[in-house]
Amino acid sequence: MLKVKFLFAFFILVNATQLLAKELQIKDVDAIKADVTTVDGIINTLYDSISGPKGQKRQWERTKTLGIPSVQFVMAVTTKNGSISTKTLTFSDYVNWVNDYFLKNGFVEKELGRKVTKYGNIAHVLSSYESRHEVGGKVIARGVNSIQLFFDGKRWWIVSILWDSEREGNPIPQALLSLTH
Repeated sequence: MLKVKFLFAFFILVNATQLLAKELQIKDVDAIKADVTTVDGIINTLYDSISGPKGQKRQWERTKTLGIPSVQFVMAVTTKNGSISTKTLTFSDYVNWVNDYFLKNGFVEKELGRKVTKYGNIAHVLSSYESRHEVGGKVIARGVNSIQLFFDGKRWWIVSILWDSEREGNPIPQALLSLTH
């Protein structure tokens, strides 16, 4: 019995080590001023930094400079049985979840429309998008990002991104299909 427990523990350790070895480590770099001094700049950089053709490494270091250290990526999820919930990811979790897929398949996300509401040092951006594997390719997804921003007096920071996908019964509202600021 002790041998079985040892083998099981060894199996868990080896698998955990392999999972950790695959995790990308994203370096901390300074933000590019033009990326973060305006709401337009930070939103445009967000889309630009995650997009690219098959085989192209993403600009994860640049993406990381956009968010506060505890930035959250939250997906609204509808399960097969119709229940609705969320899945919350840290920046590192998000990168490690999507990186291999983006490299293998390509991923280009384009903003379709935007509505910005500002108050004091905060802004809320509703940004509709469409995703493709390549520029001009078939649309693989559409939806709306709800992006919460904070201004520290010098620059904008992404606090969180919550998104929901377009699907039957959940079309993108017409008001979010044009760029309004």
